[in-house]
Amino acid sequence: MDDTTHTPGGWEEVGGKLHREFSFADFSEAFAFMARVALLAEKADHHPDWSNSWSTVTIDLVSHDAGAITDRDRELAGAISELIGERQPRPPDPHEVIADHGPAQQLRRGPRPARRARVRSAGGISPGPPSR
Repeated sequence: MDDTTHTPGGWEEVGGKLHREFSFADFSEAFAFMARVALLAEKADHHPDWSNSWSTVTIDLVSHDAGAITDRDRELAGAISELIGERQPRPPDPHEVIADHGPAQQLRRGPRPARRARVRSAGGISPGPPSR
């Protein structure tokens, strides 16, 4: 098994495959979800073993060519989870350097933000209340 990343939240390893069951309000929602997963699978050229029973979709992911769970399975599992609004934590990067500069030193990235309040509207960002 390729262990460079972690199993995405909500998925479990069962019988050498990543496994998860999804429940929806009805058949239409389940089928729509499967259609979205199918688009992801086609784009990744990696296809799940799955089934649907009314409002439940069961998905198993395994790389048949490798005979094991690989990063491709974990990446597709994470993308599937994101389809239903679950954010997946970023796996730890072994090359990332984390420095602790203590509370006295503040690190800034980019320019200091503007002081005026900004309100997001349908047409973009409006400038907020007029200056006095």
